[in-house]
Amino acid sequence: MLQVNFDVHHLQLGTKIPDTAAIVPPDTVNYTHYDNDAWYALLMVGLDFPATKDKPYKAPYQHWAVGSIHEDQFLSGECLINYEWTAAPYKKGKHRVVFLIYREPDKEELWKNWGNNIEAPRTYFNTTKFSTKYRLGDPVAVNFFIADIKEDHKSRPIEASPHDC
Repeated sequence: MLQVNFDVHHLQLGTKIPDTAAIVPPDTVNYTHYDNDAWYALLMVGLDFPATKDKPYKAPYQHWAVGSIHEDQFLSGECLINYEWTAAPYKKGKHRVVFLIYREPDKEELWKNWGNNIEAPRTYFNTTKFSTKYRLGDPVAVNFFIADIKEDHKSRPIEASPHDC
């Protein structure tokens, strides 16, 4: 299991956290079974976007992507997709958000091939196609939380920068 902490919220599979806890990226992301000299990719994906589990008509939603992560340095890799939470126009209710860690086939593969793909759409994000395209295979670790959104997020433009995670 991937260890993820948002301030005082230590995620266990399915921990319910307030919407406001996810405004900023997690304080820590830790995978204790990392391999020395291995490189990893981290994804954060909303499964119930924008409505609820019963009506996820634009899901999944890509909240964050970091690649070329060395060993256990999960918050210091190369930013592929900026972290964003409040700009995602979620509707009021409970929403599942998953973290996935993949082992990269080599250090530069993902970052080099990603290129200037920062304008990739965040909606309808397919983790299977992503892992196939970049030869990542299955995730090596996961975790997820339930965000309890008390009022609809307002839709607003998301500005992306390749190094501003």
